[in-house]
Amino acid sequence: MDGYLLFYTYISKWKLERAKGNFDESFVSTEDTLSKPGYSLEEYTSTYSGYDYETVLEVTNDGHLTYNRYCADLNQLKQEFERLKALPPSERWAEALEIAKEWAGAKIANLTGRNVPKSREEAESTLRQFLAEKAHEVNEDTVRRVSNILFALDRDSCENYPFSRSIQFYEDWHYLDYTDFTWSGIHDSVGVIAFVFKSRLASTGYG
Repeated sequence: MDGYLLFYTYISKWKLERAKGNFDESFVSTEDTLSKPGYSLEEYTSTYSGYDYETVLEVTNDGHLTYNRYCADLNQLKQEFERLKALPPSERWAEALEIAKEWAGAKIANLTGRNVPKSREEAESTLRQFLAEKAHEVNEDTVRRVSNILFALDRDSCENYPFSRSIQFYEDWHYLDYTDFTWSGIHDSVGVIAFVFKSRLASTGYG
């Protein structure tokens, strides 16, 4: 899962309308995805990152499901796609949120060796307890990562757990609330949860 970033963002209604021909009667499309939020992260790096950000799976808040079948890495999301596809459109958004919480909880459990948290409050408590008990035993990088995740999970930044508006911590917390940055005309847009595959670009031999 470390290769993936999850975004809560918006796309314009006209963009979804323009792609309606790609969807079947169940609101499912395997032709292409509609958002590309990953590339916006370049502004948070001081140098050229050398990464590609490919949106693989999307769910809109009205139940449209898109899946990029041409992506180089589909193994992780094939199961999630089938899980969402099996549901009626009206239930897909809630299920996509549940998947995001499962992934985020698993990340924290793996980092701390503790039970999977189910909410922002549980996640925050788990991380604080881990620092209190283990900070003197683990390396500085682990302490830094846990501290950054705690900043990302601050109540004011993480109103829609697990998605955080503290984008600057994206390298340690891969669940990003990008609703403040992407589309100002909220009444002319639809919400999207986007699963973005981050991969290193092949070297060109220059630079």
